[in-house]
Amino acid sequence: MTHEDDEGVTLIELTVSLMIMSVMLTMFTTAALQMYRAANKSESVASAQADLNVVFLRLDKIVRYASWISDPQQVGVKHDIRMLTTTSSDGQRCYGLKVTGGTASRLLITEWNPDDLNSRPTAAEFALDGRIWTTLANDVTAPGSEKPFERVPADSVQNFDRLQLRLEATKGSNESRTKSDTNVRFTALNTSLARSSTDLCPLR
Repeated sequence: MTHEDDEGVTLIELTVSLMIMSVMLTMFTTAALQMYRAANKSESVASAQADLNVVFLRLDKIVRYASWISDPQQVGVKHDIRMLTTTSSDGQRCYGLKVTGGTASRLLITEWNPDDLNSRPTAAEFALDGRIWTTLANDVTAPGSEKPFERVPADSVQNFDRLQLRLEATKGSNESRTKSDTNVRFTALNTSLARSSTDLCPLR
């Protein structure tokens, strides 16, 4: 009586199959992780840009009505600039912008009535990053060695002062951490070539 040999797989064949499956799973997992990281990075960039766009829309309304823009100031890693706006509804208002610098740099804003001496911030209050300031954006700083604020003076071609704003926003963490550079120029339509040399937004 004869028996047919049972067909099956050898240990070598099983080992080779498992190795091939391991390689395929590794390739699939790596590709999936790369796609996930790329998606997170793109989302972080889009989120950073969207946050800055909201800030720029608010600043555009302020700068558009500015009748005077100061020269930017720098103290250590902090940068600030002031401007006077004039509207029919609010009258005259002074605004201050500041980029705090450092590891948790923020873009801050404050405002006051220039005609009311008591509402003016003191030099000490203006120098600190506390009570009088409101945060417009977190995790923003000047890109590289550039300064965040620049007053571009009116000239014979452009009859209005302009405010150049340069910011680098950081979003996400670890592998998804991304930086987005933005360079925007706002035009102050109430300014002219005849700029006052007087500080129109003085501090106390």
